[in-house]
Formats: sequence, structure tokens, C-alpha cells
Amino acid sequence: MERVFLGKAVMPLGVSTGMLGTIRAQLHLREILSAPGVQAKILSPGGNEVLVNFAAQKFDENTGKLVDDTTLSFLDDKVEKFIELIMSGR
Repeated sequence: MERVFLGKAVMPLGVSTGMLGTIRAQLHLREILSAPGVQAKILSPGGNEVLVNFAAQKFDENTGKLVDDTTLSFLDDKVEKFIELIMSGR
């Protein structure tokens, strides 16, 4: 059996129309990804959870692009941390 996530860097994230729409799913996904036999390298929790809430207010309805500056800045920070996680494994 091939273990394709073993040691691979992953960054769970989610977008929802509500306040906490994907937080439970992300918690469960983190448990699965860190389980024996999977053992992905997960961007650590504690401020690194990526949940874009109230999506209707943050995405342009015509283009589908993220337009909320605060969220864009937040995502830039998390992506930078994810790149650091990837680079630390080389």
C-alpha cells in the first residue's frame, strides 16, 4: 500500500458562508492527516488555521475573486508559513 501523504506538507483550509463553517471539518481532517499510516506534515494549529468565513462578503460575486484586503493579508501570512514548512523538510 502506497502512503502518498507520508512526510508531505499539507495546509488544510476552508471557505464558508457562515462564521465557523469548516472548523470542525478541518479539525477532523488534521486528525486523519496526522494518523499513523498517513503522517502528513501539517501546518501546525494555533493561529495557522485557515478559515475564510462570510464568503459572500469577501468574494466578488461576478468574478469569484477574493477581494477582502484583510483576508488577503491573512492568507499571504499563512502561505508564507506553509512555504517555510515545506522548505524545512528539504
